[in-house]
Amino acid sequence: SQLDAPDLKNSRKEDGDLDSQVTSRGLQAILPPAQSRSYFKSVSVTKVMAPDGTVEERRTVRDSQGHEETVVTRSSAPDGGLPRGSGDPAPFSAGPEGDLSDTS
Repeated sequence: SQLDAPDLKNSRKEDGDLDSQVTSRGLQAILPPAQSRSYFKSVSVTKVMAPDGTVEERRTVRDSQGHEETVVTRSSAPDGGLPRGSGDPAPFSAGPEGDLSDTS
C-alpha cells in the first residue's frame, strides 16, 4: 500500500538491493505513484491580403496554462503592389491540410 511506501524526498540517498525489495514488496511499494500530465498547444494562423498586395499574418499560440501570444507580421507585395486585373488569376496557398484554396 502507499502507506508503506518510503518517503523518497526525505530519505537518505544510498545504494540498496532493489531486486530483493521488488521481489518481496512489489514495485508499487518502492516507486512513487505516477502523476498524470497533460499539455497542449493551439496555433491559429490568419493571412489577409489587402487590395494593394500587402499581406498581414496573425499567428496566435495558446497553451494549456492559458498563456496566449499573438504575432502580427506585415509584408509588402512581392510584385511592388501592382493591382491585379480582373482577368488575372487569384493567388493560391496551401491550407492546413495541404490542399490548395483560393486566398482572394
